[in-house]
This record gives sequence, structure tokens and C-alpha cells, in this order.
Amino acid sequence: MHLLIQIQNQIKQAITKTWPDLLIPIIEVTPAPNSVGQQNNFGDYSCAVALNLAKQLRANPLEIAEQLKNALGQVELIADTTVTAPGFINFHLDYPTVAQIILAPATRNSQLATRPRNIVIEHTSINPNKAAHVGHLRNACLGDSLARVLRTLGHQVEVQNYIDDLGLQVADSVVAYETFGKLPEGVAWDKWFWEVYAKIQPKYESQPELIERREAILKEMEQGQNQTAKRIVKEMVSAHLTTLKRFGIAYDNLVYEHDIVGHHLWDNVFTELKNKRLIVQPKSGKHKGAWIVKFGTTEDEDKVLVRSNSVPTYVAKDLAYALWKFGLTSTLPGYTRKFSQADEVVNVIDNRQAYPQAVIKQTLSKLGYQSQADNYLHLSYGVVKLSERAMQTLGETTTGKTTYSMSGRAGIGVIVDDLFTTVMEAQIKAHQTEPQIAEQIAVGSIRYYMLKTRPEREIIFDFDEALKTDGNTGIYLQYAYARANNILAKVAPSLDGLGTLLTLGELNIVPPTNGGVTPRHPELLSPELVEGSGFIPSVIPSAIKESTLSPRHPEFISGSNTNKAIFDNLNPQEKNLIKVLTEFDFNLSLSADELDPSKLCDYAYQLANAFAKFYETSPVVGANTEAQKEFRTGLVTVYAKVLSEVLSLLGIPQLDRI
Repeated sequence: MHLLIQIQNQIKQAITKTWPDLLIPIIEVTPAPNSVGQQNNFGDYSCAVALNLAKQLRANPLEIAEQLKNALGQVELIADTTVTAPGFINFHLDYPTVAQIILAPATRNSQLATRPRNIVIEHTSINPNKAAHVGHLRNACLGDSLARVLRTLGHQVEVQNYIDDLGLQVADSVVAYETFGKLPEGVAWDKWFWEVYAKIQPKYESQPELIERREAILKEMEQGQNQTAKRIVKEMVSAHLTTLKRFGIAYDNLVYEHDIVGHHLWDNVFTELKNKRLIVQPKSGKHKGAWIVKFGTTEDEDKVLVRSNSVPTYVAKDLAYALWKFGLTSTLPGYTRKFSQADEVVNVIDNRQAYPQAVIKQTLSKLGYQSQADNYLHLSYGVVKLSERAMQTLGETTTGKTTYSMSGRAGIGVIVDDLFTTVMEAQIKAHQTEPQIAEQIAVGSIRYYMLKTRPEREIIFDFDEALKTDGNTGIYLQYAYARANNILAKVAPSLDGLGTLLTLGELNIVPPTNGGVTPRHPELLSPELVEGSGFIPSVIPSAIKESTLSPRHPEFISGSNTNKAIFDNLNPQEKNLIKVLTEFDFNLSLSADELDPSKLCDYAYQLANAFAKFYETSPVVGANTEAQKEFRTGLVTVYAKVLSEVLSLLGIPQLDRI
């Protein structure tokens, strides 16, 4: 339990004790706004619950805050509790104690979910007919980082990638292949189909026979008879996996639509829906002859599951797929599941699909699967659009708008592989960076660019923004990690840098083995985290036991006057870094609870900034005393490990040097 949660619980108890019959409002304890080095009357954490209680109690919020402060009594790890107008309760950290705790080794166990769940995350799901663009990459980065977060918290996670190999887009690509001939020698399949998929679209108007051919291809695909379609799908999926593997993204199962159809999963669900009279077949109106689920009083609110030509819609197939994820329908031969039944399903799908996702959720409820409906979650995110400058860079026509939608049918978009090459080459050109390191910088820069925006917001893609190397960027975080490594290498040059220094201590990080670039988390290619890897500073009351404190430098706990002076005289920058370090597990849990990896991006940037201020004011090698040097070495060591953990969760490679 994080300190903020502990304080919230104690406030709740104080309210109940003081006003037993009161309706308890939402209680939030948040880091107080402050400027490092300045006196802060709001303490380190602040709570405004007294302001919310004022209406109920019809009393002065300042007086309510005083009553709550007195009812709280002593809060562990808090040196002082104060009240400020108009009714804030402020908590001042006991920095000497907290500093000792974060220097002590800790395990991940205290951060594991109290009730581990079996969770399916479906993400990526690119139509297998052309190259992946940055919109697809946003989806994949969101899903991949969320999976990392949930695994770190102790949940069992199965990552699925749904391959719509029977869709119209694949049929379009077959028509394009037949129309434009075989792809040229040496040209990548996905990039060639990016071009011809766009070129075939206008031909449907001038050559209507191509539409008839496309319909015939669709039927052949449903029957598993079109070999060209199978070849295209195979090559496209391979290309997509290669592109995404470069970013550390992998899957437990690739689920093909032809298996959902071929093994009659939908047929079984269709029968169940009819038997339970949950679908109807109108005799007249716009849905005449179709099978629909009624969701309102008008035809427009109804959702078609089976068209009048007896062809199931994609929503119908997704419903069958959802039931399979939960283990509520027959199994699919050839698929190995990590667990037979999911407790929770998270679908990473853009916000344009909010209504179909709601239909599936409500239909699960109508079928009687209320628990599954409650745990069928849609991680809805805004699409990636292009800025006017990005359009001009791509050589596309602009019309004075500020944003432009990407369109595969029009061939407008930023291909992921092209962006990766652009970022990598820009780094090499500007800084003469070694290609191997430039690749890792490109991965970090692009992933962070995709993740730092709140999921619900659109990303307006701009090449200049994607290529930035300062400010709130992935490379800034990588520099922040490399800088810590450089400090520790100077402190202990014989230990060959951070990797070895930490290995010899309690934190057990495996040192780099590939010429200065930390291995890019091989455990992510088989989705289980390496047992025992990682460290989370657990600032909780139960951690304050003499027997549990065995830091890298035990003399700090010995009670000597010299070392007591170190803890009693921390400078503002040291305090700020310590405070931010203690907030990691809170932000980790927040990211999981809100299905929002951008929370960890915010935290990573805050942590790197706290370290930058520490670095400017608190020399390690040139510390005033040996005790101070040892203390700051320990603090930098913990900082490096926590930042390493955050970067890992975001999929950003950690570099010993840049």
C-alpha cells in the first residue's frame, strides 16, 4: 500500500470516528504544488476533503480540517500535519526515516495485486493488407505497455492480436495484385501493397467488373479457397510482426478470423441468442430479413448481427470472439491459452468503435454473463492525425486545415518503418551516434511519443515533434538514465559502471552485455517477467522494522552522529528526489487502474526532472564528506533502478551511454 493510500484510509477512519452518520466523499491525497528549495506551506501532500465536507456539515472548512487533523493523530512516515486556508490538510514527510527506507532493499511482493487476475489484452489487430502506420503503432504501444504494467503487478496476462484475414481490405488487395501484377524484385510486400491498395480504389468506379471480382474473392476467402489471399495475409502478418518486434512488442496468440468462422464459434453463439430470444428478424423496415439485437425504441438504435443475406457482421464475430476470450464457448483447435477462463478482457480499440464495443458488452449482459460484461473493458483511444506540416513533408495536398486524417484507401499516412528510419538517421547525422545505439534511441523516442498523450486524446502527428531530443521526450529519459550510470561509474570505476555496481548490491540488475546497450528485456518475447526482477520502493508502515532495514550502507542506520546528520540535513533537491522515488508504486497502480500508460510517462518525466535538479546541486564524486558521498551514491543507485523499471514498463531501452 502506498503512503498516499494509507493517508486516505486514515482520513476516512477519522471522518467515520468524528461524524459516524456522514456520507463520506471521495478522498484524494495528492502531491502538493511546490517549488524545490522554497518554503512550502502545503507540505509534501495535501487533501481538500474538508472543503467537500463543508456543505454537508454546514460548517467552516478550516474548522473541519482542524478537527480531522486532531482525529488523525500521528500518521506514520509523516513528521507533521498542518492546516492552511481555506481548509487544506497538509502532510510533511519524515524525510530522515523515508530516506533510510528507500536505501533499504525491497521486493516486489508488497506491490503485487492482492487478488491476481487472468487478463486478456487484445491489441494491434492491423488489417493484413498493407504496411503498419503510426495509428496502428499507437494501439500496439498502449496495449503492450498496459500488459507490462499488469504483469508487474502480479496478474496473469495473455496478449492477443486479432487478424481479420476474411475482411474486405484483404479482398481489395487480391484485386490489386491481380490488376497490377506481381510486386517488383526487392520491394517489401507491405510497402508495395500500401501503394497498390490505394491505386485500386478509384478503379472500382471505372471498372465495375472489379467489384464483382471482389465479391467472388470474398466468398472464396470464406471457403478457404483463395490461395493468393492466404499468401498476402501470411506476408502481411510477418511484416507487421517484424516491424513491431523492433519496438519490443510481441504476442501470446495470433487469433485468425477464419478460425472463428471455420470452427463455428459464431454458429454456436447464434443458436444461443435465438434460443434465449435475444435477437429478432424483422419482417419489414430497414432491417427486414436481418437478425438484430434491439437496443432502443428506434431502428437506428438496433444492431445488426446477421445481414439479410445471412452473412454475419464483424460485431457478430467479435461477440463470439469475446465469449471465447472468457472461456464461455467451445475451444479453438491449435491455440494454446495461458488460462482457460479470463477474469477480465481489455480491448485496445480506437474511439470510433465505442458503439460496437458497447453492443458486445450489453449483449453479454443479456446472455446472462453479467460478471463478464462488467469486466469487458474498452481501452478507447483517440486516433492519430497528421499536422499540416506532416502532410507537406509527405508531399500531400493541404487545404488550410490544422489536422488531416490518415487514410489507407487514399495512401495517406506515416509508415512505421519509414518513421523509425527517419528518427534513427537523424540521430546519427546530428550526433554521429553509433547505429546500434541510434536504433535504441529511435525505439525510445517513438514509443514515448505514442504513449505520453492521454489515451482519450488524439495525437496530431508532426515530424518535428517526433524528432525532438529535448524536453518531454524519450531520449531525455534515456539521457537521464545514462547520466546516473556515468555518475556511478565515476564513483566506482573499477566496478565498470551501473550494471556491475547494482549487481554487487541488493538490487540485482543484470549488467549490460552488448557493448553498452542494456538488453531490451528478452522476457517480453515470452511474456512472463523474469521472477524476482525489479525493485519498487515500498514506503509503507509495515516496512519500518529494524530487522528489515539492511541497506547497501548499513552504517546509515547505525545511529552515529555523523550519519544522523546526513539524514537530518537533507537539501531540498535530495528531499524532492526522495519524495518522487516513493511515488513510483502509486503511479504504477494508477496506470493499471485507469488503463493509462501516460500516467507512467508523466511520472518518468517528473522523476528525471527531480534527478536533474539533484544533479545540479548535489555532487556525488565531489561530496563534502565520505558519508555524504556514500549516501548520494545509494540515492543515485535507487533512482537508476526505479527509472530503469519505469522505462521497461514503457518499452523504452535503457542505455548506459549515449
